[in-house]
Amino acid sequence: MRTVIQFLGTGYVMKRCLLAVCLVMLLVSCSRKAAEESAFEDKVMLLESNPEQFLAKLDTTTAALNIHTIQGATSFLLKSMAQSHLNEDVCFDKEKMLQCETLFGKRKEGYKQLETLFLLARAYHRENNLESEVAIINKALEKAVAMKDNRWLFYLYCYLSDISIRDLDVLKYIKYQTLAAEALTDEEVLHTDIYAKMLMGKNCIYTNQFEKAIGLLLEINQSMSEKHAYYADCLCLLGVAYFKSEQWDACVQWTNKALEVVRTDERKFICYSILTYCYYNKGEVAMARTCRDQAIRYDRQDETNHMEIEFYKVCADFSKDNQNIEGEIDCLRKVIERYEQKVQKLNGKTLDGAVQAYAHVCEKNKYEQQLNIYQYAAFFVVVVLLGAGIVYVNRQKKQAYHLLALQQQIHELESLEHIKEETKEMILRDMEVAKRVATLKQTRKGKGEKLLQEIDNLNLLSGNKLVNTQWNDFYRQIDISFDGFYHKLIEKYASLNDKEVQLCCLLAAGFRTDEIAAVWGQSVYTVHKCKTNIRKKTEAPEGADILVFLQNELH
Repeated sequence: MRTVIQFLGTGYVMKRCLLAVCLVMLLVSCSRKAAEESAFEDKVMLLESNPEQFLAKLDTTTAALNIHTIQGATSFLLKSMAQSHLNEDVCFDKEKMLQCETLFGKRKEGYKQLETLFLLARAYHRENNLESEVAIINKALEKAVAMKDNRWLFYLYCYLSDISIRDLDVLKYIKYQTLAAEALTDEEVLHTDIYAKMLMGKNCIYTNQFEKAIGLLLEINQSMSEKHAYYADCLCLLGVAYFKSEQWDACVQWTNKALEVVRTDERKFICYSILTYCYYNKGEVAMARTCRDQAIRYDRQDETNHMEIEFYKVCADFSKDNQNIEGEIDCLRKVIERYEQKVQKLNGKTLDGAVQAYAHVCEKNKYEQQLNIYQYAAFFVVVVLLGAGIVYVNRQKKQAYHLLALQQQIHELESLEHIKEETKEMILRDMEVAKRVATLKQTRKGKGEKLLQEIDNLNLLSGNKLVNTQWNDFYRQIDISFDGFYHKLIEKYASLNDKEVQLCCLLAAGFRTDEIAAVWGQSVYTVHKCKTNIRKKTEAPEGADILVFLQNELH
């Protein structure tokens, strides 16, 4: 048992020792990698301070430049960087540089990979291969984002903003300048390396902050030696800043200094162009003519920039002042050629083609506007027609419903009329019976009583309202049969009493005087007396037929 415990204890100690060894090796590896990165950055700073001296001390033997090893790839990168600073037009083997970039990526040498990509982008720029140049910078951006290196993000976004300026794309320039400002603020830039400060000075020139640019560039110039890799760039930027701010004397001073150290034809052309403009504005014609000739001598670029256009405009003015018409025409022709090249770069077409394309775009826009108007008009017409259709359908429905209602009313009126006719026939039949009964009452008493008894046995008088002296039902039958005679009578002649109203309604039903006397069971004299009272109350003329008079008055 003790042996097992000792064995387990020994295993535990061995595991702890193994873990400690791994941790030590990891720390050593990380510290070695950090030391290598720091040593590489120190070499870059030395290279920028004096590229000639650094290149002379660099081991350029075949073994040292074996790009399949980290040491060889690093030496090849540093050599290429030094040569690029000494001569911007230097050509190096891009295939080898791409191999170095791949090796640095595999070994996770981030800063070396970024420097390699930056160098490749400049090489593609010299070849006017914009597509490859942008692709390389975007790849470098991905790497810088992964490394969370704000300084390199600032470099790369500034590089993309320079590309945007070359392509005359102001929106992209603003976009990349904003991203650069987010990566490093102005205060952070001032505490970084010289290259970042120069980028900030260039951006101040682009944004017309000339005094700020001049102050920053003068500070940089005082802090670097003439052998520094960015010394010529700083002098050129100072000349441009004074030129933009129209300080001609200072511009001439710094531009002449830049001419002493610049090496490429592009920069010499820019410097002589600036000097031509400065001397022309100062009135020094001889110096302006000399600088003009020198600028034309170095105008060998395949790509047109804004400086060339401004230069040939000045040359045209200069020739005009000297009454050199041929020279003026030649300069203006070159200005037109530069504009055509710019338009061709923007559109891929000539100036005439661009004008035609612009006219085509205008026609297309006009056509689209007209088409939109027609579409809106058609839509409006459709909406109006749809609305009119809905209104028409609703109106037809209303008319159909109204017609149906009228038909129903007609049907009801016809039914009512039919019922009314049947009712009138029944009422008239009852009245006729009543008349016969009244007549019988005037005959001999024996015969009348015998007949009345037979009528009662047959139930002929059970439903007769008049015979049974139910006057309200009788009045209702009078209204039905004679167009509301009863109600019209009592409304117009409210002074008539019940006997007088009964007499009028009996006359309207066709009863004679003797029949009325029989219905009342009174004498004919009483009926005549009642008629006299009615005549007085209704103001009927003497001798006129009371029934005819009332029908005319109540009609």
